[in-house]
Amino acid sequence: FTYYVNSANGSDSNPGNQTAPWKTIAKVNSTKLMPGQSVGFARGGVWRETLTPGQSGSAGSPITFAAYGSGAQPIISGSTLIAPGTSWTTTGGNVWHASLTTAPHRVFFNGTLGTYKTSTGNLTNQLNWYWASNVLYVYSATDPDTAYTNPGIEAATRNQAVSIAKSYVTFDSLHLTMTNDNALQNYTAGVVSSNVIVQNCTIDWAARNAIYSGYDVSGYGSAWTVQNNVLSNNGYAEDSIQDHGIYILCSQGWVIQNNDIENNRDYGFTVSDYSTSNVI
Repeated sequence: FTYYVNSANGSDSNPGNQTAPWKTIAKVNSTKLMPGQSVGFARGGVWRETLTPGQSGSAGSPITFAAYGSGAQPIISGSTLIAPGTSWTTTGGNVWHASLTTAPHRVFFNGTLGTYKTSTGNLTNQLNWYWASNVLYVYSATDPDTAYTNPGIEAATRNQAVSIAKSYVTFDSLHLTMTNDNALQNYTAGVVSSNVIVQNCTIDWAARNAIYSGYDVSGYGSAWTVQNNVLSNNGYAEDSIQDHGIYILCSQGWVIQNNDIENNRDYGFTVSDYSTSNVI
């Protein structure tokens, strides 16, 4: 890899090599990458940021974002961890609240998907949650600061884990999860994003689609390859309608193959208006 990123042991003041890696995706996003360069994310790491590639690669020299080391795929999460310890205050009874400025579509309790309720009065069981006026409310028989510590209560607050409007970019062996909208999104008017490869990735628990591409006939994905991924449990926001594993609009020349697509809200994949010459 050209650059290395480690969420646990890195520092953005480092040179970004394997022995002295960077720490944040913000550092990656602010770095001008050249065709053929690559960024490795340490396996076992967790980043609560959005990866937004700023440059395109070229034919035969893509810009690559992938994993290095051993262990679980590096996680890029759309969730905010409401850190256990001192975050929660009792509202009364078994209802607790914490500050959260973004309305989440999904809330997770130690990794388990919670159940949205329409008012604090309807919070009557474990894993129930409600949000209003910059406050998240949950039901818990005991203080959530001690009841949920592995890792805690996570609320989806960032819309994407990856937002891509460039060409000749490869994403390999990453875990994109818990986003408040589409996990990997290509949605820019007037921009054709071509020759993007998404492979060997896990994309799950997005409030909307795992992969979404296409703004209109002026902005769409062309000649993408989506292969050998696991896309599951996407599209279950409380107001979710027609959300899928893969949704492509106005897109051309895609190859979608050898993916495990399961337990998404609606279809495994949808190829919509003005899409042509796709191979599935």
